Amino acid sequence: TLDHIPIFVRSGSFIPMSSIIQSTEQYRDTAAILHFYIDPNAVSELTSFVWYEDDGATFDAESKGLAKKLQCSSTTQSKICTMTFTPEIGANIWEKYFNFKLLIHTSTAPKQILIAGEKVKFKFDKNTETIQLKDHPKLKIDNKELQIEIQW
Repeated sequence: TLDHIPIFVRSGSFIPMSSIIQSTEQYRDTAAILHFYIDPNAVSELTSFVWYEDDGATFDAESKGLAKKLQCSSTTQSKICTMTFTPEIGANIWEKYFNFKLLIHTSTAPKQILIAGEKVKFKFDKNTETIQLKDHPKLKIDNKELQIEIQW
């Protein structure tokens, strides 16, 4: 139907999305949703993505410490997917962290999810095939690496 358009996304893909804004001045990562798509049956997979933000106005912002990057990577093997988020925060950037909602898309409910080695509660929606982390509605990543492990 016209109300539903199928999309095809490669397993291991990270796709950040934000509501519609009129200029970069209105953008905040706190309003962003990082969508992660994973096939639990993937044999062996390694993917990566770099999320880059700056002030939207400064030329060569990265060299002036006015930018931040979040290296997002995933490895999937033997029904275990490990996502790693590694931040690089510029010394002069206004917000010294990334703060976003993570929405995991997968066809099967996992057995458990670990964040930094700790088991967390989650909700799997069978209709939308998505996972939401219950005690972590938003992830806040500042100056240290964060790992999330999904086990099927």
